[in-house]
Amino acid sequence: MTTRTHVAGFDPKSYTNPILTNFLFEKYWQTHPGRPSRPYLSINKYGQITLSAAGSALLGHPRFAVLFFDRGQGVIGIQAGTELDGLKMSRNVKGSNHTRLSGMGFCAHFGIPHGLKSLPVELHGNTLIARLPRTEPTS
Repeated sequence: MTTRTHVAGFDPKSYTNPILTNFLFEKYWQTHPGRPSRPYLSINKYGQITLSAAGSALLGHPRFAVLFFDRGQGVIGIQAGTELDGLKMSRNVKGSNHTRLSGMGFCAHFGIPHGLKSLPVELHGNTLIARLPRTEPTS
């Protein structure tokens, strides 16, 4: 049996598999923390609003949310709500901690465009806000 010296990122104990008898595998053990989640909001082409894990955490991971809009400043506001006054928030985005809620009617009512990606959000009091990008009028 060949002896192996310890290499950073690998388990010094050999891993053997009865099916793969001609190989001397070393198990990779080092983990990477990944990118830190930053608070942001996106609106997909169907009007679904997605909050990043960090954005949802700022609100306390609510089950329901209430949406607000300031037309003059172009600011979306989100507050934690209840079953009686809020929209259901679901954590069904594949393999992630993102939170999604239906904003189709909200976007249609206020004329908010769909397809907005990664708008930074910040907490003001108990309201999470996101500023819409300014669009220059075409003449």
